[in-house]
Amino acid sequence: RMGNSNPFVGQWTASDGLSNVVLVIEEVSDGYSVMVVDQSDSEEAEVYDVEFEEDVLSFKIHWESNGQFVKYQFRLLSDNTLGVTYTFSAQETWLKVEE
Repeated sequence: RMGNSNPFVGQWTASDGLSNVVLVIEEVSDGYSVMVVDQSDSEEAEVYDVEFEEDVLSFKIHWESNGQFVKYQFRLLSDNTLGVTYTFSAQETWLKVEE
């Protein structure tokens, strides 16, 4: 949005250019609203537990299509750069070890 002085507000994507995920952060009366969309298929993730503490915006998402959960922590580095720490669930296939 033009003229919004809150640097968190806006549309964000990974700096490596390899991700199709876009986050839209808006300021609302009780904090922040976050929308997360995979632009490759337009899937919108379920976003929950949005919190802002000590200059860190954190939230969790769930992708229904693959069951993956991601926990994000965003720290503002400059008006157009976020430092992002994230933890995600993964799925593997395991095989029984023959004794």
